[in-house]
Amino acid sequence: MPIPIRVMACVLTVAGCATGAGLAAAQTVPAVPAVPVVPGAETAEFRLVIEGTSTATRDLDLGGSNGICDAQVNVHLEETATWQRGRGVVVRFTKLGTGPRAPVLMTRVGSPRPAVTVVVSATRTSSGAATRTPSGPPEACPPVSEDLSGGPDCGKPDRSRAVMSLLYAGGLLRIRQTGLGALPEIDCPVSQVYGGTPDMRFSWPTPPALRPELIAPSLIFGNRRAFVVRAASGRARTNAPIASGPLTGRVSDFGQNRVTVRFIRLP
Repeated sequence: MPIPIRVMACVLTVAGCATGAGLAAAQTVPAVPAVPVVPGAETAEFRLVIEGTSTATRDLDLGGSNGICDAQVNVHLEETATWQRGRGVVVRFTKLGTGPRAPVLMTRVGSPRPAVTVVVSATRTSSGAATRTPSGPPEACPPVSEDLSGGPDCGKPDRSRAVMSLLYAGGLLRIRQTGLGALPEIDCPVSQVYGGTPDMRFSWPTPPALRPELIAPSLIFGNRRAFVVRAASGRARTNAPIASGPLTGRVSDFGQNRVTVRFIRLP
């Protein structure tokens, strides 16, 4: 009683997912206009070190019959994605005017776009079981018992490059997805009873969106040699009924996303 399911995992995002490499060009970060020259403008430059981790789990419980076979699927999925960048990224803050309310712009030195390429490593594991038993003549439904703790991609890090944007406006730093690469298929686990690979709602590259974080201008233009910004999404959770062909049941998803950005002041 195969239920064909094919799930694709995107290469890159912090806040969302698209389903085709052709969308990458459409999501390219627009170039930032040149910062106007303002007499007496105050500037500060920082080297960035960026690290992030997203986690996702899914509990899937399904059962049903098509009149020939009875099937039961119980599976627990976990996925962790980590990414980092520690070289060659320098940003410049420019304060346009004086006083605490003067606007502050952030640009990346040497690049017209506020985008950063990071290296992502995503790993998925699985546990559970699936069974199929005949509800009629045995020859019409060969019985199957599967251990869903394995698969060709289970526990194997999938490495790729990702692009994310760092936007600063109104005193808030926002970290967002800006483009996608190729879409690898993650086979973990592979089930004959289920008919494919279960998907995950909050897996990379679809973790919950990061909340913007405050960076006060007094910190940027102060005397501290370095400071750290930690952005988090909060813990997302959903629980809903699910149907896949004759199989019905419930699915629970959990997800969390965290990014740490270290600003190291340059002379």
